[in-house]
Amino acid sequence: GCLFAVLFFKLHFVVMYITMLVGSVAKVIYLYARYNKDFKGLMGPVPKGSHYPIKNRNYLMLNQIARQTIESSPSVIISTAYTLSDGSVYSVYHLVQNMIKMVINTLQHSVSEIFGTFVAKADNDRIKSVYNAMEYGFYALGTAVISCTAFLYTPFVYAYTKGNTLDVNYVYPMVALIFVIYDAIYCAYSPVFMLSNIYGLFKNTYKQSLVSGIMGLALAIGLGMISWEYVLFGLVFYYGSSLVYRIYVLNKNVDWFDLKKIPLRIGLMGSALVLSNFAGAKFAVHSMSWIAWILQAVIIAVISTLYVIIYTISF
Repeated sequence: GCLFAVLFFKLHFVVMYITMLVGSVAKVIYLYARYNKDFKGLMGPVPKGSHYPIKNRNYLMLNQIARQTIESSPSVIISTAYTLSDGSVYSVYHLVQNMIKMVINTLQHSVSEIFGTFVAKADNDRIKSVYNAMEYGFYALGTAVISCTAFLYTPFVYAYTKGNTLDVNYVYPMVALIFVIYDAIYCAYSPVFMLSNIYGLFKNTYKQSLVSGIMGLALAIGLGMISWEYVLFGLVFYYGSSLVYRIYVLNKNVDWFDLKKIPLRIGLMGSALVLSNFAGAKFAVHSMSWIAWILQAVIIAVISTLYVIIYTISF
């Protein structure tokens, strides 16, 4: 909301960070007040000696190191090996990417703890039913997100940069396409990542995470020698290989896990990606007007929602 307010009213970009700071402070104060009012009396002192180390915590740390390394690699590689103009273009696309990933991560974090508690108490049939609905939710969200992103990415960049293509050309359809593919894979990866963590399968996945991270980094550097946009394929490789491997690990170690519906759900996102990318190339309006962009966003959001509903009913 702060970002769109800054863009719409043409405020200085520092205002965005000031409002984010104020919002964060207000959130902390509100949560502290609610805790003191509703929960402080319920939280007794923890007896000495009752703490115990998290099982396989070192393997979890290795997973996170590999993941954070490959996540930060595009910014590091592009900022050090290419020109300032290339870094400027990447930063604009990365700005949009951060917003999209925030939406996906918010969904994941909002359900992971609740589902973890549910797994500890419920039987396998109920767990399977709830996870199936939750996994569908991730794929449905992914389909809506990538449909809108594929169609609206370059029009957003055009409006954000006020159509400036004289000093630096900010319209890079290839960068937008790679990021959309990454979003689709990340949406599919999120539920299996969450489930493997809930079942504590850190030891089963850390080697793959490290190997895929190293290979993804090498791929990013190698393809980056052709063109800076291809650096992003390192991210795509890491999450694509991690998705496939975690599905394999879950199928092997979790009795109730069923992968039969995954191909159809991947087909949902894949077909939406292809159709939206084609439609965006043919029909998207590149305008410096934010009103024109918002109108396009509303239309494509309605169409993508209808597409998810029709696909779900059909299959």
